[in-house]
Amino acid sequence: MRIAVLENVKENAPPCEPLLPDSWAELGTIGEVQGIVEALERGGHTAAFFEGNFTLLDTLPKFRPDLCFNMCEGHVGESRESHVPALLEMMRLPYTGAGVLTTALTLDKAMTKRWMSAHGLPTPPYQVFTAADEKLDPALRFPLFVKPVREGSGKGVSEASIVDDERALRTRVAHVIAAYRQPALVERFIRGREITVGLLGNVGDSDGGLVMLPSFEILFRDPRRGVYTHLIKSETPDGWTANQNYRCPAPLDARLRGELERLAVSAFEITGCRDYARIDFRLDSDDGERPYILEVNALPGVFRDWSDMAFQAAAAGLSHDQLILAIAGHAARRHDLRQPSRDAQKIAVARHAGESGVIAVAAIAAGERIVHLTGEELSRPTRTSVQIGIGRHIDTWGTDPSVPTNVFRYLNHSCAANARMRGLDLVAAHPIAAGEPVTFDYDSNEWDMISPFPCACGAADCRTMIRGYCHLDAATRRRLEPVISAHLREMLAMEEAGGA
Repeated sequence: MRIAVLENVKENAPPCEPLLPDSWAELGTIGEVQGIVEALERGGHTAAFFEGNFTLLDTLPKFRPDLCFNMCEGHVGESRESHVPALLEMMRLPYTGAGVLTTALTLDKAMTKRWMSAHGLPTPPYQVFTAADEKLDPALRFPLFVKPVREGSGKGVSEASIVDDERALRTRVAHVIAAYRQPALVERFIRGREITVGLLGNVGDSDGGLVMLPSFEILFRDPRRGVYTHLIKSETPDGWTANQNYRCPAPLDARLRGELERLAVSAFEITGCRDYARIDFRLDSDDGERPYILEVNALPGVFRDWSDMAFQAAAAGLSHDQLILAIAGHAARRHDLRQPSRDAQKIAVARHAGESGVIAVAAIAAGERIVHLTGEELSRPTRTSVQIGIGRHIDTWGTDPSVPTNVFRYLNHSCAANARMRGLDLVAAHPIAAGEPVTFDYDSNEWDMISPFPCACGAADCRTMIRGYCHLDAATRRRLEPVISAHLREMLAMEEAGGA
């Protein structure tokens, strides 16, 4: 597949006011993203990195991806993680991971907690502060934990986030509101171990369904008051060491492991996560290690030797390449994408002088599939759908200014075409030699209302004017009947039955 890897990288981050030490903690680096690109390439895909901003409107149509590997955190706004997914949906491009609603929901920790509470999932009691002098809910008992309501990667979190009295609470709430320009989430601080559970796949996926990766435990210097901050990994520049900085799998008895798996799967499903996610827990040491869900990470990091989920995958026996390819594979199956790699080797843009369209790279046998057309736009084989489907497989199109703009120039028309539709497969009507242009008879398989255009293909029975199947007279329709796809005949019969 052609896969566009989308990320907001630190090197391209815009000016930020105020610029805090953790302002861009969520963003990856160009080097980290290149590791994702290379993993996909080693898996046989064509991949390239694109910055996740408005330039996607220009860059993605040129690249024509089959799938977008979305990791964009966004820069500004209360729903910034949903910006790129929304853009991709407007462009009708399939992508990995959670959708617009889920990324907006899970970025807002208070909304996520409300949603989980409504579904009976355990989460620490909390209160949202929009001002430091708001009255504290009497049901909340110290110690409490204070953090920004819409941040990730430990932004706005430090040991000072644990407050033991009202004075410290007011000071910390005021700091969060002023520094991060958003409300502060205040919740009961759960003393005990912090466990994160990674999930890979989708319920009902044909390749293993939804799988829980080995649980990952952060080892704190103070087990009862430890805090997972954005600095905790960067403070160990040589990398994390197993059983010193973390344990994976975390030592859990069968009962607790089963409860974490049940809660993680429930949180994954009710928030609408897809393909992969990470659920963070705290085990209450004052209540027999009762688990509480802290956050749902619908867009978790997957960088090699850094991200929690990469450590979990390694503990499950997966290489980093296998993790990245698994995420792409789950998304491809969810979108019902086919692998076009073999198809792409059969055709190429015609680059000969004065020629446009598509040529066969190697000999194609009669009846052999040239490309399979997929996607929402291709629910019926029309001139437009063939254009889009072929476009998924070829890097660059040739252009010929002499061809009228209403002529489909990417797969040239011929009244004696050597390719035809079979369902949603474009197949060779008869043997096509290497280097021979691949042609298509648009009168034989046209359902769009197109403007007629002249033809000078040179075929013995050239019709001189191409009108589209719907505009042909009955005699010509009967003559073309043998090459009309079964799919189109069914649609024609349904329409005629409806008109009768």
